[in-house]
Amino acid sequence: MPRGFAWILALGVLAATWWFAGHPGWQTREQKYQQSQAAKLAAEPILYRWRDDHGVTQITQTPPKGRKYTIVKIRNDQNVFETTEPRPEPSQ
Repeated sequence: MPRGFAWILALGVLAATWWFAGHPGWQTREQKYQQSQAAKLAAEPILYRWRDDHGVTQITQTPPKGRKYTIVKIRNDQNVFETTEPRPEPSQ
């Protein structure tokens, strides 16, 4: 009977070690949320809107050096640029 007790005790120690080691492979709700947010940010492209020397609006993947720029947000649900600039009126 002492052998059976030793096996049960060994299994209990292994289970306790696994539990207190943070359940490898198991995540809390907070950890899952943080991981999904990090993946979402990594998936969203970052674009920069700025004006060149001729006043033409440029949108690039790298920020311009020595110029003011704004970060362009992309709507993931429709893949459409959000714009704050008014549309130019058609010339007559």
